[in-house]
Amino acid sequence: MARRLALPRMAQPTGARKIPATDACRFGADEKGRSRHGWPSAGDFVLTQLPRRCLPLVSEIQRATCFHFGIEMGELLGKDRSSRLAHPRQMAMFLARELTPNSLPDIGRRFGGRDHSTVVHAIAAVRRRATENYDVAREISELSARVAAIVAARPDEVMG
Repeated sequence: MARRLALPRMAQPTGARKIPATDACRFGADEKGRSRHGWPSAGDFVLTQLPRRCLPLVSEIQRATCFHFGIEMGELLGKDRSSRLAHPRQMAMFLARELTPNSLPDIGRRFGGRDHSTVVHAIAAVRRRATENYDVAREISELSARVAAIVAARPDEVMG
């Protein structure tokens, strides 16, 4: 069982999004965002309660995704559309949208120059798979926790 991170309660930064209660329910949480399965839900790790300087960077989400799935950064950003790479890429795009204030076109550019519509498709695909498959919802939580750990381990000068 993964440990929950204690994140401080602070004002919501401009441009960041929270997962609505209806979406939180899809990711293993009840309508109040509490875990239903004993493992942290994606909402447990959404970093929107942190100051803007503590929000994850897209590059940090990409690094966490590469480590989690055992792939190289070049593969994540490349043109290969095999499911071995498409699934991790879609997960990273989903987390980039949920955990950062970046726009869809900006996220697409950071994933090998992809169009914003590719990011929209990735987000929808991950949401659909998470509602249908417990393992995908668990992967979202694990990746979110890994990203939170990367953000927490930043040197002080990066944190501001």
